[in-house]
Amino acid sequence: MRPKTDRPTDQTPRIAAFVIEDLPVAGRSGYCTYNRAFVEALLARGWETHLIVLGPRLPAPVFNPATVLGLPSIRVHIPAARYALGRFWVTDPQAAARAWFRVLSSLWPRRFSSWLSARRRGESGAMVATAIGRMSGSVDAQRVRKLLERIHPDVILVDTVLRAPAVAAADRSVPRVLVSHDVFFKRCESLAAGGLAPRPFVTPELERTLLSGFSTVIAISDSDAADMATLAPTMPIRTLRSPIAAAPATPTLPSGPTRILYLGSAAHHNVEGLRWFLATTWPMIIDEYPETLLDIVGTIGETFAEVPAGVRVHGALADIGPVAGQATFAINPVRSGSGLKIKMLDYFAHGLPCVTTSVGAQGFPESPDRPIAIADSPAQFALCVTSWARDRTAIVQVRAAAHRYVTQFSLSSFESDLTGILAAISARDAARTP
Repeated sequence: MRPKTDRPTDQTPRIAAFVIEDLPVAGRSGYCTYNRAFVEALLARGWETHLIVLGPRLPAPVFNPATVLGLPSIRVHIPAARYALGRFWVTDPQAAARAWFRVLSSLWPRRFSSWLSARRRGESGAMVATAIGRMSGSVDAQRVRKLLERIHPDVILVDTVLRAPAVAAADRSVPRVLVSHDVFFKRCESLAAGGLAPRPFVTPELERTLLSGFSTVIAISDSDAADMATLAPTMPIRTLRSPIAAAPATPTLPSGPTRILYLGSAAHHNVEGLRWFLATTWPMIIDEYPETLLDIVGTIGETFAEVPAGVRVHGALADIGPVAGQATFAINPVRSGSGLKIKMLDYFAHGLPCVTTSVGAQGFPESPDRPIAIADSPAQFALCVTSWARDRTAIVQVRAAAHRYVTQFSLSSFESDLTGILAAISARDAARTP
């Protein structure tokens, strides 16, 4: 924070520091999309915004952050890299190795990438040890403290409780806001119930301890906020839903056979869910409607060397619009994890309702327009899919509902609510200042 003798005026831009693990590239993953919303909202409201990117996941051994992010006014700090000649040069050995691997793997055939993925998961495809993220440590804390002393932020935002130790050595007078994304003890319990071993394993006691270092918590859904409140009953907790811009409504269905969209990263819960769907449910659908097509979009495609008939793998796309425009509806057969699934917002924004599981439906507000069909067994899932494929009148109606439903996730509401949260923090901070 600025020295007390140098309080910001109405003409002085306020300063935010956002401690994150990965660059918030639009569309890369759900957590990147959510982080990106905070960055864009802060910039739109005139905040001087600094990203402190801890890594080790960086896009390339050498890169220009403004080019990668498309945000020329953002200020980026990466302890694992050195900035020179308008670019970051990755110097940390672990981060450099991962960056080179990312570059080289993009050149490999999909079959080889799938083989590597299978090796990480075991021959059966079951992931025994499952990384859910990296817990920051003392080295991160010292690096972050030095950067914050140079930046003098008015507020520190922190991406998930896993990054809480990174701000442990920072000035305690600066308000700290947790951008929670998820309730991690719930995620760990869900993954463990599915036979996986999440790393790190976050218990309720550990998450409660990590939460104690914050002045405010932002939850992505009301259900997450309620779970956080059980851990920290006296903590100010606010819900801030991930925003998304809706594509123009298309009242008519695409011509041709039913096409289904699946969008996902190569995260463990996505891979397990899609494998389950293709092995158990897809054969039932094809048996009744053999012309049905499934489009798989995202880095999850790298984990599948072979796919059944009727399935098309597109890989990561900068714009899913053309594929989504051909789809009739979408699926999300996730069976473990917690928190709101941002991929489903992408579906709704393109007017696509979704067949998903009870896990996939978590966090989405109940509403007559909620464009979700829930199925937890292969037979139920196949029935929901074939019902929508059969009844074109019903699917047109639920597609229209998707467009109405997604309006509650507007960018303007997000920016307004975030401004209110930060104003309340500033007011509390001013009240504590002599």
